[in-house]
Amino acid sequence: LCHLANCFREISRVLKPGGAVYLTDFGRLKSLKSVITFAYMNAGQQPHIFSIDYERSLRAAFLHEDFVQTAARHLPQTVSTYATAIVPLLVIMRTAPRSVPNEITTTLAALKKALPRRYRADLEDLRLFFRQGGLKGDPFRAP
Repeated sequence: LCHLANCFREISRVLKPGGAVYLTDFGRLKSLKSVITFAYMNAGQQPHIFSIDYERSLRAAFLHEDFVQTAARHLPQTVSTYATAIVPLLVIMRTAPRSVPNEITTTLAALKKALPRRYRADLEDLRLFFRQGGLKGDPFRAP
């Protein structure tokens, strides 16, 4: 946890008054079987080193509660923490959403549309799980 605290202290040190925070990281899964399942579920479609790196990242992840408690001690009170619903696979920490210009929203929509179908489906699943976890202000919404 000292690494997470150091990271958050550094964010606070460099954050300008009124500045924004948007941080995404893996959340720790509850079992090694879950880590292995997630890490290698796309093994047939990517280089093996990607799966190994993903596994190591998942093994090194912090618990959602670690993010919440450490943020409360070291980040501005304006930072909120969200995790994907059901399984805390990902954690997002951010300040209040700001309006996104239509041209950026349009660009994001085009990038999403250009993704292969299965990656678009993964993105839609993540959006749903984060919405269910309480996250509002999705930048992938339609313009």
